[in-house]
Formats: sequence, C-alpha cells, structure tokens
Amino acid sequence: MLNEVFRSGEFQKDFCVHPYLIIDLSSRNVVALIVTPEGRTMPCVLKRHGMTSRYFSADIFLDPKKSQKGDEWLDELNAVISENESDMFLRDGRLGWLRPYEMSAAEMIMPVRHPLYALSSHGITEEREERSAFTDMSSAFLAFLLYPVVTSVREMNFHPHELNVVVAGPAYLSRLAEGILYKVLKRMAFRRVVILNHAAALAMHFLRLPSVQKIGVLNMDENCLHVTRMEVVRDDEDVNVAHVSTRSVKELGWGAVRNEIAEAFYRDGLLLNRDEQVQVDMALSGLFGGMFSTNIPPDPGLRMTYRLLAEKLGGELGESLSYEASVNLMRATDELGLNDADFFVTSGSFFMSGGFENLMLNAVGKYQPARVQRILAMERTAYGIAEMLKWIGERQSRRITVQHNYSVRIASEQDSSIELVPTEVILPLKTGKKSLSVKQILGLDAEPGMERDLLVVDILWGNNLIPRYNTSLCTLSYDVTADDIRDDNMLELTFDLKGTSGGLRGEVTAALGGRKPKPPRKLHFPKSSDMTVLSGL
Repeated sequence: MLNEVFRSGEFQKDFCVHPYLIIDLSSRNVVALIVTPEGRTMPCVLKRHGMTSRYFSADIFLDPKKSQKGDEWLDELNAVISENESDMFLRDGRLGWLRPYEMSAAEMIMPVRHPLYALSSHGITEEREERSAFTDMSSAFLAFLLYPVVTSVREMNFHPHELNVVVAGPAYLSRLAEGILYKVLKRMAFRRVVILNHAAALAMHFLRLPSVQKIGVLNMDENCLHVTRMEVVRDDEDVNVAHVSTRSVKELGWGAVRNEIAEAFYRDGLLLNRDEQVQVDMALSGLFGGMFSTNIPPDPGLRMTYRLLAEKLGGELGESLSYEASVNLMRATDELGLNDADFFVTSGSFFMSGGFENLMLNAVGKYQPARVQRILAMERTAYGIAEMLKWIGERQSRRITVQHNYSVRIASEQDSSIELVPTEVILPLKTGKKSLSVKQILGLDAEPGMERDLLVVDILWGNNLIPRYNTSLCTLSYDVTADDIRDDNMLELTFDLKGTSGGLRGEVTAALGGRKPKPPRKLHFPKSSDMTVLSGL
C-alpha cells in the first residue's frame, strides 16, 4: 500500500496539503499522533472520567450476560456491522463490549483477543460462512478499538476525510488483517491508509544520524521480547532501511515478566496467593496508561507505582530478570550479529520503567541516543514514523526504501520454522517483474502408535524462528495413516513465485510421495512486506 501512496512524487505534494494521522497498534496499547504539513506533532489525547492519557489500552472485554442473550445480541451485532457511519459506537451498551475504564470491579468480564492479532493467526477456517462471520466480528472489534482515536481527532478539530493514515503493526500482519484494517479505516472516512511494521518505524529515528548503520530493536508483546536487526544504508539522499531478521525471547515477554513481578510481590507479602497474576496485570496496565485501576488487592491502600516497581527491580526481581537477559537475550543478540550494533532502541509498555529498560540495555551492553531516550517508550514507534514523514518532506530529492528480508518457511513440530525459499532468492523478485520456480522435498515420520492423523502443513512468510511470529501464507492438510507415511515418506512442494507491480504473487503445489499432486494453492503475501519506496521526487 505504501508503494501506491508514495509513488511519483505524490507524497511530497500530499504532505504539503494534508496532515497525517499516525496510529501505533501494539498488542497492548494504542498511540496516535497527528503530523501537520508545517511539521507540528500533536498527540491524540483520550479523556475519560476525569483522566487524560496520550495512549490507551488495546484491551477489549465482553460482558457475558449480554452476549448470552442469543438472537437478540446477534441482531445488535449485525446492526453494528451494517452501519456505515464512523461514529457507529456512540450508543454504548448495545453489545456489552467494554474498555478498561468502563468496567466496575464487580463485573464478570471476558477478555477479547486483539482483532489484528486474531486475524493474523494461523489456521483460520477456510469454510466460507464461518470465515465471513469471523472477519465481520473482527472488523467490528477493530472499529470499536479505533473509535477513541476518531473521537480524539474530532476533538482536535480535524475530520477523518482530511487525514492520511500511517499504521504501525506487527511484522507478521496477514493479508487478511491488512485488508480488514484498510476497510475499517476507509469506512471511517480517512483519505489513504498505509502500513509499516514496528521495527521499521523505530529505525526511522536514525535517519538524521549518518554514521548509524546497524540497529537493534527491542519490542515486547504478550508472549515474547522481540529482538530485531535493522540495517540502514545511505547513498547521499537515498536511504535503504532493511528488516534483516528477528529472534523472539519467550522468557522476557509481558506474561513472563508479569509473573516474575507477581512472584516478587508474593514473596514480600504484598499478595496473598502466588497465582494473582490478573490483579498484577491490570495494575501494571493502569500504571502504563491503560486506564485500569493501579490498586493491588487485597490491600486497598497499595498501588502499583514506578517507585514500587523500581524498588522491586533493585532486588531479587532485578537479579532474576538480569539472569534471563544475560542468557536468553544475549543468545538472540549473538545469533543476529548485533554485538557490534551502533545503537539499540526500545519500545513498549514495560520499557516505560527505567529500571527494566536499563536491565535490558545493560545486558546487551548498548544504549539509546539521547534524542530517542527523551521520548516516552510507549510513543517511540509513532514518533519514529513522524520523524520519517518530516525527514522525507524536507527535500524533494530524498528517498527511503524499506526492505523486508523475509523468506518462505514451514512450521516444524518443535515450535520452530524452517526456511524453504531463502531471502536472497526472493529479493530479486521485488525489484522487477521476474518469476521463478523452487522445488523442495521434505521427509516425513509417523508418530509412535499413530494409526490415522491429519497432516497439517503451514506455509509461512517472515524471518522469525518461532512459527506464530511469521505470516501464514496458506495451510495444506492431508488425511493420512501410518502406512501412508511409511510408503510415501516425503512431501514434495513446488513454489511458483512472481514479482509484479502490485507486489509478490505465488502459489504452491503439494504432492505426498508418489500421489497425484493437489491443485495449486494461492499464497497470500501481505502488501506491507513488499519492498517499499517512499520518495519526494
């Protein structure tokens, strides 16, 4: 999508006339900024119940009492989905969907998975009616999530139809998720919608530092701390920003760190039970701007504060996290070749805590430049995009190429992914209208005691060793027996790939052993992972 928006000098002309809305959609928070043609940066502020925040929680909760009303609830949902106006959620309470600041402590609620991440999950049903219902529901949840941004924009005296939008999302955003996000924002009347991934957005902070070439990015989600290697190569006013590779550290994700904090609080007598992670989670979310209460039950006078967190990080908790960082974070850094990186940059909720941020940066032996350190960790991704917009808008000769070194991969049984079509084979396809065919043969083994099973093959797109952090291109399935695998113990995959002006296209043909190949399956490459050229020419 960026390819289309910034082609042939449209960016330069567009930026001189129309402001840009930047939205950072992380797994836990939403941050939004407006950048005007004059170069002013204006944070979008959420005002609710006497509180204001420049970022708000991405959490959505469901009141089960309303969702259990059956047909009546479904009628309300269908009415919301069919509405076209951008203020479709002004009538609160119709569906029982709640934001953190709308809940009372006594309510029995259920969390809803972030719609973008749900849409990027592997194994989404291919059955037409079920898929349609799932995408409609996800679209409505996404609109509900973004509605506070629209409200803030209007309170700042802007209207969506005069704003272009740049969205920062996860690197593994699927083609389906991209399409739904695009439709929701266009339905809200925004002019144009473009997408960058978080790591590429953070690398834009270094456009004005000509000596910087290799950057390490630390970004946390619910399950992992993601370590990404970014490279910046300059040729006068022509800059190439490459997303080289990513490793994900499970031991330092939000959930793992939260559990360590809960254990430390229990050890110090601040929690009655070891397994009160939910209360700690909500208190941390409140501390980091989610508009939850920061109270930590059972003591009504105890609140989660930066001072309390820093105190715990200075003790056993800090020693435990330092050990995890020295072992697992350093292993990821070594594998990525980031020991000689010029700088590291951090982004996300937990890095709002200076103590936690220092623990991670000390483990890798690096620091952030002062110009980045001064920006709140929650806002660094959005401000990276703002810096990109300002930098490229200053001179007509400036050009940025964003390159994603992704490969076609397959999920293995050891929660790992294996490269099938390497990056160096795919990159030439992105620079011209070329095509190629690649054949791979994989060995199969029957599980002990297996009689009949469903053989599922996930074809992935990305550069992460953990399968779920790559985009799913398609899923193949075979109903097989142990004898089938013993007799035909190989799977032959043939990839036919082509570079076009509209991005990568391709299909895969699969054959089990000597059987007749199945009909070719289309590979759904996300457009945001195409080679992107931003130019003021």
